[in-house]
Amino acid sequence: MLILLINHNSLSLYVEKKWSQLNNFHNFVTNGTKLWIMNKLKIALRTASVLWAIWGVFHVLAGIMMIYLFGTEHPDGLLSAVPESLNINLMGKQSDIPIVPSLKQHGFNLAWFGIIVTIGSVYVWKQNKLAILTCVLIGGLADLGYFLYVDLAGFSDSPGPEMTYIMATAIILGLYGYFRLKSNTNGTTEGI
Repeated sequence: MLILLINHNSLSLYVEKKWSQLNNFHNFVTNGTKLWIMNKLKIALRTASVLWAIWGVFHVLAGIMMIYLFGTEHPDGLLSAVPESLNINLMGKQSDIPIVPSLKQHGFNLAWFGIIVTIGSVYVWKQNKLAILTCVLIGGLADLGYFLYVDLAGFSDSPGPEMTYIMATAIILGLYGYFRLKSNTNGTTEGI
C-alpha cells in the first residue's frame, strides 16, 4: 500500500509538472503570436509614417517652388509662355480666367497638404489613430485629382507616378494599422 501511495504521489507530481509545462508553452505561443502581430503592426505603421513623410516633404517643396516660380519675374523668359490670364467666352459672356494666380493657389495647396501630412507622419509613427486617418484623408484626397486627371490621362512624368505609389502604399499600410489598433478609454491606442 505504501508503494502505491508513493507512486500515486509521484505520478500526481509528474502530471502536475507536465500540465504546468503545457500551460507555459500555451502562454508562450499565445504571447508570442500577440508579440508577432504587434511587431507587424508597428512595422506597418512606421513604414506608412516614413512614406507619408516623404510624400509630405516632396509636396511642401513642390508647392514652395511653384509659388516662387510664378511669383517672381524671370528675365530669361523661363515662363513667358504662361499667360497671366486667359480671356474666354463662357455661356455668351467674356470671362478672364487667371492662369498664373491659379497656379500660385495650386502651389499653396500643395504646400499646406504637405505640411499637414508631414506633421501627421510623426504621430502615425506613434500609432495615433487620428493622425492615421488625417494623413489618409488629406494625402489621399489631395492626390486623387492628380491621379484621375494627370496620371490616368498620361500627362505625368517622374516623380509624379512614384509619389502616387508612395501615397497608395501609405494609405494601405495606414488603414491596416488604423483597423488593427485598439482604442483605450483614455484616448490612447495600443496594438493587439
